[in-house]
Amino acid sequence: MESICGDIIRIMKPRSVNPIPTVNLGSQLRKAILDSGLTRNRISELSGVRYAGLWRFMADERVDLTLSSASKILTALGLGIEFKPISQGKKK
Repeated sequence: MESICGDIIRIMKPRSVNPIPTVNLGSQLRKAILDSGLTRNRISELSGVRYAGLWRFMADERVDLTLSSASKILTALGLGIEFKPISQGKKK
């Protein structure tokens, strides 16, 4: 019986595939804010995003911003987003 269960588990075990890398938009936005050289207060004024929410986001206390807020911040920084395929390692 054990060998049958072992065979079933081996059959059900997912085959290893190259995992798709994840994109962390939050960390990229935090870096862009830091690299801008602007104060959080100035970014808040330029973007219309509340200072408290921006502060929490930068302090990593608030992990997510709405897409609308992120878009306003990017616009205030003069930045945009370009979508491109994520490389999945070596191609054969």
